Amino acid sequence: MITILRPEGIPGVELQEGVGVTGDVPRHWHEEYQLCAITGGYGELNHRGATYPNPYGTLNLVEPGEVHSNRAPCREGCDFLKLDFDPGLLARAAAEVRSPGAQPVFTVPTVSHPDTFRRFVRLHQTLSRAAGSLERESSLLEFLVILLCRHMRTRASLPATGGETRAVRVVREYLEAHYAHKVELAQLASVAGLSPFHLTRVFAKETGLPPHAFLNQIRIARAKALLRVRLPIAVVAAETGFADQSHLTRAFKLMVRVPPGVYRN
Repeated sequence: MITILRPEGIPGVELQEGVGVTGDVPRHWHEEYQLCAITGGYGELNHRGATYPNPYGTLNLVEPGEVHSNRAPCREGCDFLKLDFDPGLLARAAAEVRSPGAQPVFTVPTVSHPDTFRRFVRLHQTLSRAAGSLERESSLLEFLVILLCRHMRTRASLPATGGETRAVRVVREYLEAHYAHKVELAQLASVAGLSPFHLTRVFAKETGLPPHAFLNQIRIARAKALLRVRLPIAVVAAETGFADQSHLTRAFKLMVRVPPGVYRN
């Protein structure tokens, strides 16, 4: 079974999740970059005449235009999480760091790097669920920069940080004033006068949290105040900038350790 999702607010991105998929996918190519993590079973990638085993924990990295094929030869099939994304997204990420060359090219088409695999699975989960657009944008950008610095034929390097205290303070004040509204990474970067990824790095270094997590802390604090006066949970979610009641409930349980309804009562 394969399910497909296009996350709201993140154009140029398509997600797939496969469970128990069997059979062969003939030689083909994509206009997008394609990342595919094997989360169960076994598969194989055939790329430029070589066959790459795909057991659990491997991540396939295929550039646009690269002809390849896939197999799931075992009876139990293959479980996977896949992310297709527009080349322009990686180009914009490359502009955030010192990334030489034109279109970035991966060192090898299959990697077995535990940290990269874990980060990719977490990114896929973040993009799949009803998270805020700021969290989705920040998570995608962060992962693409990891690819550029870790798995490209010509590695990128991160620029130095320092002297951005005022920019961080301005962004904190902006988040505290606009927590009830939709906040996007481009807005914060404009307010700070920094590039989106550089802002995320220096903000986390200065405050201990990336901007989306800091914003969630503000929203939860405001939600607690409204719940104490016994407002309906759906109203609290709308008043504090969460996407919906389930988004509030998930974030609230994670930080407060009880659901909003229990806290209110």
